[in-house]
Amino acid sequence: MEPTEEEMLRVLVYVSLLATLFGAAVLWAGNAIGAWEPPSVPLHAPGVVTTETTKVPKQHQKKHKAPAKRHKKH
Repeated sequence: MEPTEEEMLRVLVYVSLLATLFGAAVLWAGNAIGAWEPPSVPLHAPGVVTTETTKVPKQHQKKHKAPAKRHKKH
């Protein structure tokens, strides 16, 4: 027994309805939990000490230092 055109159309409609319902449920649930909003991640977690330090550029002094004294050999 071969399926008729009407039965095939009915199956196609049911499958497309199920796929649409599933897609709508995913979108609704994602919207409910805020999945589509951009994340708000803090730069550093509170209470965590970071090992990264930013170096502040130092002003170079233009003074010339006296040459180092050489030690006498004994």
